[in-house]
Amino acid sequence: MGTYLYGATYDFVVDSSLGSGTAATETPSDPVSVSEIAYSTSYSILVDGQSVAFDAYALKDANGNDTNYLKLRDVAYVLNGSQAQFNVGWDGTANAITINTGESYASNGSEMSTPFSGDRIYTPNQAAVLVDGQASDLQAITLTDDSGSGYTYFKLRDLGQALGFNVTWDGEAGAIVIDTTQPYQG
Repeated sequence: MGTYLYGATYDFVVDSSLGSGTAATETPSDPVSVSEIAYSTSYSILVDGQSVAFDAYALKDANGNDTNYLKLRDVAYVLNGSQAQFNVGWDGTANAITINTGESYASNGSEMSTPFSGDRIYTPNQAAVLVDGQASDLQAITLTDDSGSGYTYFKLRDLGQALGFNVTWDGEAGAIVIDTTQPYQG
């Protein structure tokens, strides 16, 4: 056995008579594995040299290292006005999140706040992601609040690579560094 969220265990039962994509019901018994948990992080994040307080989450990679995820609208909000600015939208016809580089971000009021904190169970993002109208393979997860609203968090390095800003780790400062004046360098 491994570590489980808050020591709770759950049994997920799927009613196959409802067809594919049906919701599961949960009853106590089987554990939720660690791999389904997004960990709240407290890393310092610097954007063009300025400290920014993001609600950041991490998943562990195959080597046990953190891979950092930030809420897409938070990144768009903070980078607005920089060389790396982008706008975020939703294309209901394509069932896709849209990202348009070079455009000013149109705020919707949800930026830089999330109605939950601490470690959260996540699901992989199910929506397509279009960058400048083209399909992308950006990795994203969805964290859900207690009322069922979803918040999409993207892997920060993937965003940097796709949108043209650099992401590095400053081990001395213990900080994630986003540099909007430099292209992604891996």
